[in-house]
Amino acid sequence: MPAISVCMPTYNGAAYLKEAIDSVLSQSFTDFELIITDDCSKDETLSIAQSYSDSRIRVYRNETNKGLVGNWNESLGKAEGRYIQFFFQDDIMAHNSLERKFELMEEDKSLALCFSASCIVDSKDVVTMHRRPYKKTQTFDGKDFALKSFRSHNLYGEPSNVMLRRAVMEEVGLFNPALSYTPDWEYWIRMSLHGNVGYVDEELSSFRVANTSTTSKLFAGKDGVLAQDDRNFIDSLRSQPEWTLTDKDVRAHIRSNKIRNFAKRIYFATRRS
Repeated sequence: MPAISVCMPTYNGAAYLKEAIDSVLSQSFTDFELIITDDCSKDETLSIAQSYSDSRIRVYRNETNKGLVGNWNESLGKAEGRYIQFFFQDDIMAHNSLERKFELMEEDKSLALCFSASCIVDSKDVVTMHRRPYKKTQTFDGKDFALKSFRSHNLYGEPSNVMLRRAVMEEVGLFNPALSYTPDWEYWIRMSLHGNVGYVDEELSSFRVANTSTTSKLFAGKDGVLAQDDRNFIDSLRSQPEWTLTDKDVRAHIRSNKIRNFAKRIYFATRRS
């Protein structure tokens, strides 16, 4: 079995897919498999994925469209590595991304997951934002970090920025299909209730925000979708037996979430104009 499973769920991602796959195949760490699960794309996504002859790549096509979270879980179910690295079809992985995260996870067996500094790029690969939440590589208590994140925002980052320990993942289960915007954030918190959180102080992933991205479309839609998603998010995390969320915690989360969603709507509206 490979040390790392890179899971790449795809859907109509032809525009940037080759760049994303190439960034995985050029990694300094080579003991990995790349699992591509295509969710009935209507463009050239599947043919691009199948054009590679690298033996580390496994390509699957869902018989029916499973939707965003359904396809994430489909990819997760096919992973065989000790560690799981989700990676999206339009993002870019730094050359040493797998190596640096693997080293940290191997050094500290208490870690349920780790993340890194990152940046945001636009449709032309221009960096629009650098994100360095901490100034040194370090480890955080999982439950403390989970609560801090719940009360404020997604401190971990996007799926392409997070590596999971498979043994903990098997305790936690799959992504929550009731969520459309926050399934990754909710999952990172659930993972953190079962182990500690590591941070690598290097920019190891580039998250693409373009007009065609799922995130951009969500913030261009109706407010009700995000509001319902947040209610499901809170309900799911309140039901976790590993911790107790107080009403004060929930109020802090709701207040912070409203402010950040308002700012994101402005940001995406600016990018579309």
